[in-house]
Amino acid sequence: GGGKEVKDCVAAWFLIKIAAWGVLSCYAGTRLLDDLSSKAIRKMISDETGRQVGEQVAADRQTQQILQEALQLRRQHLARMALVAQGAADADAEQLLVRAILKYRGVLQKEPLHRDAQNGLANALADLGTYYKGRQDPALQGKAAAQFAEAIQIQAGIIRQDPGFAMAYYNRACYRAVAATGADERRQAVADLEQAIRRDDQWRAYARTDPDLVALHDLPYWKSEVAEKQPAA
Repeated sequence: GGGKEVKDCVAAWFLIKIAAWGVLSCYAGTRLLDDLSSKAIRKMISDETGRQVGEQVAADRQTQQILQEALQLRRQHLARMALVAQGAADADAEQLLVRAILKYRGVLQKEPLHRDAQNGLANALADLGTYYKGRQDPALQGKAAAQFAEAIQIQAGIIRQDPGFAMAYYNRACYRAVAATGADERRQAVADLEQAIRRDDQWRAYARTDPDLVALHDLPYWKSEVAEKQPAA
């Protein structure tokens, strides 16, 4: 009797490892469970799977809560910046972004490819770069450039994962346009904007009123393909 129970427990342990992902998919794991003869093994796998699902649901909820908190911090930052004169210092506004960035990084440490966290981090970094650049303090310009560079790198990673993701091109166009210090950066921003519009035409209309893209308004592409071109009927 005892020997059979030990064998059942050992078998269950290995089957849990093999079948857990399939059980979650409601296909392969379910078929495997149907083939098991021991009710004890089935129960152990069912209990283990339920625990895993519960833990995953809890983890997902926690992640979403962290992302919402980070987004709220960014919104608070933007609200504060709307109330201060351009170039004015606001340590609280800066710290809001720093806290948001830490939250996004925390999520990405656990889930490196979490799309919302990647995009949120890139936007927060670009916001911080915009803040530093707007201070008109030469000592902060290097910090501004570093924030924009990382934000651009993150969007480049998203594009490598999903070359058809128009928002990543659009966001990168905005970062490059705000950070631009010369013609090359503006041309890169236009190239990204063109890629975004090519993949999803809604970005054309959105770009027209986006203050991040003001630096592109005098370029030929902007005039012919954004400002003057009408959406397809």
